[in-house]
Amino acid sequence: MQSPLNPLLTRLNEFVNGLIRAPRPCAIVIGCDARVRLLVTELGAAGKRVSQIKTGTGPSARSKAPAGVNVFHCAEPDVEALKRAGVKAGNCLVAATADDSLNVSLCREARERFGVPLVIARIGLLEGITNWARLNNAGMDRITWGGRCGRLPVKQCQPHDSHV
Repeated sequence: MQSPLNPLLTRLNEFVNGLIRAPRPCAIVIGCDARVRLLVTELGAAGKRVSQIKTGTGPSARSKAPAGVNVFHCAEPDVEALKRAGVKAGNCLVAATADDSLNVSLCREARERFGVPLVIARIGLLEGITNWARLNNAGMDRITWGGRCGRLPVKQCQPHDSHV
């Protein structure tokens, strides 16, 4: 005969495990151009937890969400949008909107306010040329991608840093 305490102990154990289990880290990507769509699609396909904050109302903002990607729509991304996307559990944030100052601002907020360890901002220093910068305690480091990633698994595509 089963003890009446077993179901109670099982539920109590599940509850305590839920309280002490840290949320699974996630990547947050802000923007909705072709590069962002490719990035979130690949991360989602690799089984990573991804939240995308889409801006604007154009065709790319209305496109269907890739499998495994949570999409949040926001006209102007801010701290509240970051919170809705799960920045508190984030281990990476990529801000890739067309507004450089917004990208840097969102990365700083994520790093300083929420402790996201890896934050990368898209910065268009020259017309038509996109650069990427990793924000850290010392400022920003420009990222240059070593070779093409092609069809390599996501974890094999590692950026190389060079200080700006």
